[in-house]
Amino acid sequence: NITTPSIYMKNKYDISVSKISDRWNTKMIDTILNNKTYTGSLVQNKRTRISHKTHNMVRVAEDDWIIYDNSHKAIIDKEVYDQVQSILYNRNVRINKDGKFHKYTGFIKCSECGANLYRLTRIKNNKEQPYYYCSTYIKSKKCNKHYILESELDEIVIKTLNHFIDLVCNVKERIDDTVSYSKIDYNDELKKLKLLEIDKKIKRIEVMLEELVKDYKCDIISEEDYDSFKQKYLMEKNSLNLEKEELNKSKINSYNLNWINNFKKMEHIETIDRNIVDSLIENIFVNDDKTIEIHFKFKNQYEDALGYLKMQDNVI
Repeated sequence: NITTPSIYMKNKYDISVSKISDRWNTKMIDTILNNKTYTGSLVQNKRTRISHKTHNMVRVAEDDWIIYDNSHKAIIDKEVYDQVQSILYNRNVRINKDGKFHKYTGFIKCSECGANLYRLTRIKNNKEQPYYYCSTYIKSKKCNKHYILESELDEIVIKTLNHFIDLVCNVKERIDDTVSYSKIDYNDELKKLKLLEIDKKIKRIEVMLEELVKDYKCDIISEEDYDSFKQKYLMEKNSLNLEKEELNKSKINSYNLNWINNFKKMEHIETIDRNIVDSLIENIFVNDDKTIEIHFKFKNQYEDALGYLKMQDNVI
């Protein structure tokens, strides 16, 4: 329940407490939690007219929205926003009888069919023993079991997480030493590295376009294939040019490695809970032989950091 203070406006308009409180319903809260504007992004083209002959407005698919990042000052950290979306909207989550999420719900998947693994329990030695089965196997037997005990999963996840935390913290220390020694702005160098990679991709597409023209002139490919691949390559090139343009316009925040704090603050993990899974893990894929593959969050940032260090090693 939300308590709203009394409000009185000294004019002909009176706003009653009940009218304001009525706005705080489930739909309103859902709208707030799912609003990218609070992260500093400007979102446009969410609704449009059907045609120039009518004024009727229709909703536009989210993939077709026009989004400008960093258009204004954010009041919610993007990482927090993404975590909320993951918890509330992007995963098939269920709560247990105590009103809490099971720690792996929505994160653990079958490596073969991609379906979620069901969490089941059995009683052994008067103790509840949770375990997981592929949901496709349970429903139709069209996949393998991918059976694993939660205790086995915990052991593997804790060991793998601690190893990755050590790697991330080691990268942070190496970057600290490099930046301190050479007075190089990390993010500025990282931006140059990304622009260099984009230029390489654009050059590769330009070479493919030249080869496409040659093949068409030599009757190696049909006109239909020529038109199809030409359009494909031009779209890829245009997309890369747009990415390059956005990167050039983006603001540089000096030496921003805040994402590492998500790992560093964990130090050494001895037990696994829902908060740790939400904060650090994207997905967990279980193989039929009980081996698992963990996709960590901030994987791209980690690879960027490794790329930066490799570039500095080459310079030195």
